Amino acid sequence: MPRPTAPVAADGKPAYRPFGTLRTALALLVLLSHAVEVSPIGQYAPEGLRYGPIAVFVFFALSGFVITEAALAFYRGRAGSFLANRIVRLYPPYAFALVVAIVLLLCSGGPFLDPAWRQWRNVIANFLAIFPSVPLTDRLLGVHQRVDIVSIIWAVRIEFAFYLVVAAALAWDRLARGRSRRIVNAQSVGWLVLALHVLTFYGTPGDGRLAFYLQFAPHFVVGVAAAMRENGAPRAMSWLAGAALLLATAQAVAYPDPSGLAAVHQWAADSRHLSPIILYLALMLVFWRLGVARGGSPRWLRLDRRFGEYSYPIYLLQIPALYFVQWTMMARHGSPHPLNLLLMVVPTVVLAWVVVTASERLLDPLRRRLRRHALPSS
Repeated sequence: MPRPTAPVAADGKPAYRPFGTLRTALALLVLLSHAVEVSPIGQYAPEGLRYGPIAVFVFFALSGFVITEAALAFYRGRAGSFLANRIVRLYPPYAFALVVAIVLLLCSGGPFLDPAWRQWRNVIANFLAIFPSVPLTDRLLGVHQRVDIVSIIWAVRIEFAFYLVVAAALAWDRLARGRSRRIVNAQSVGWLVLALHVLTFYGTPGDGRLAFYLQFAPHFVVGVAAAMRENGAPRAMSWLAGAALLLATAQAVAYPDPSGLAAVHQWAADSRHLSPIILYLALMLVFWRLGVARGGSPRWLRLDRRFGEYSYPIYLLQIPALYFVQWTMMARHGSPHPLNLLLMVVPTVVLAWVVVTASERLLDPLRRRLRRHALPSS
C-alpha cells in the first residue's frame, strides 16, 4: 500500500485547499442561529438557518480533512509539535473571548447565566474548558457542575479530542517506522471508530463522556477518509468515507437527542426533519467540491485564506456579542429588535479583526517554527 502524502504545488510547497470562505460562512451560520433568538429575523428565517449545530458538524468534517493533510505535510513523527501548534492556534482566541464575556457579564450583572458562573473555581474551570481534560480539572477545582461562560466551547473541546487521536497516530507512526508490517492503519481505525459510534449511539445509548465524543466521530471520519483518499490511499477508503457520511447525516438529524434510536422512532417526514438533512448534505457537497478543487486565481486564493482566518474568532466572539445585545437592547425593549442582528455582527467582526491582527504579529511566527514551513497562500 502506497504511503499517503500531502499534495504539493508547482513550487514544492503543500497545495492550498480553498476552504477559507466556507469556514467563515459556517461560523456566520452559527452566529445567525443565535441571532434569530434576539432579532425579528427569527420570524422569517428558513427553518434550516436555525440549525447552527449543522454548520459545526460540517466544520468537524472539514477539520478532519485539513488536519489530516497537515499531519501528512508537516508533522510526521512530531506529535508534540502538532499539539503545541493546535494549542497556540486555538487557546489565545478562546482566552480573549472568555475575558470579554466575563467583563460583559460583570457589567450587566450576568442575568443570562446561572449565578454560579461568577465563583472563582468556575471561572478558572472555564479557562481550562477548551480541553477534553475537564473531568479531571473540574474535579481538582471542586466544580461539580461547570457553568460554561462561552457556551459553544463544547465544539472546540471535541476538536481537541480529535487532535489527541491524531497526535497518538503521529506518535505511533514514529514508533512503527522501519517495521516491516504495521499493526494498524487509518482505514482500520476509521472502521473501528464507526463501529463504536453505532454501538454507543444506536445499540446501547448512554450519556457518558465517551458516548458524547463518539456521537460526533463520523463527521471527522468523513474528512479524514476523504483526505487520505485524495492523497493516494486505496480506493477502499472511499467506502469508509461513504459509510461515515451516512452515519454523520443521521447523527446531524438526531442531534441533540442522546439516542439515535429515539430520533428514529420519532422521525416524521416534515420540514423540521428534512431541513437539517438538506442543509447538511448541501454544505458537505460544497466541502467535497472544494476539497478536490485544483488551481484558481492566486489573488482569490490569498483572499480566501484571509477570510478563513476570521472563522474561529467569529465563532467564539459571537457569545460575548450575544451577552452585549441581551444586556443593552433586550433589557431595554424586552423583545427582539431589528438592531440586534447588527449589534451582534459588527462587534463580533471587529473583535475578530483584533484577534486576527494580534495573532499575525504574536503567534504566527511561533506556529511557523513549530510547523517548520510557511503555510501556502495559493
